[in-house]
Amino acid sequence: MPTTASTGIRLPSVFARLQDRSFLSMLLIDAPPFVGALAIAETLFKFGSFLLEAIAFVALWVVLAFAHEQVLLMLRRVAPRIPAPRLPRRANS
Repeated sequence: MPTTASTGIRLPSVFARLQDRSFLSMLLIDAPPFVGALAIAETLFKFGSFLLEAIAFVALWVVLAFAHEQVLLMLRRVAPRIPAPRLPRRANS
């Protein structure tokens, strides 16, 4: 399990992944599927149970994130001469 440099605390891999990514990277890559899933869930999901709606929201979010990633990969294959955007990374302290 990875550790943080400042505290030496062991973090699960999800938290380590979040720590390695910049805010701009998360905003551009992770936000569109989340916002889309949230909008669809708010308008269409009326199951009468919070648990069912939460499970459906997370499932929809995973499906939209997968589709979003596939579209980005397809666009990169179609236009290989266009360089990938360089997102700023946080400095390791």
